[in-house]
Amino acid sequence: MIANPWAEGFDEQAHAMFMDIGLADVGTYTAPAGAPVERRVYENPGAQNLGEYGQVLAPRTVIGFLLADGPVVKGAQVVVAGITYVLQAIDLADEDDGSVQWWVVRNA
Repeated sequence: MIANPWAEGFDEQAHAMFMDIGLADVGTYTAPAGAPVERRVYENPGAQNLGEYGQVLAPRTVIGFLLADGPVVKGAQVVVAGITYVLQAIDLADEDDGSVQWWVVRNA
């Protein structure tokens, strides 16, 4: 959760504007043994990171969750634009800026 009310308000406004232009979405998040809830997300289906020695790693899908909506856990599922993903690991390249937490996902 965000401890800064200003940042939380900014995130809400930014996400709403990004949704208007197709850069953000609302997904259905289901934690293991939990009930489905709507979560504000950013989806990046072609993220490419540089490896330890500068080599490019294979593209992967990462999904950013607004932390103001609550915590996210490994093994949960999220449905974004009709595609179901399983959360595998926090993306260490862009782990957590205090506002959005990015997760590496795979198709369910």
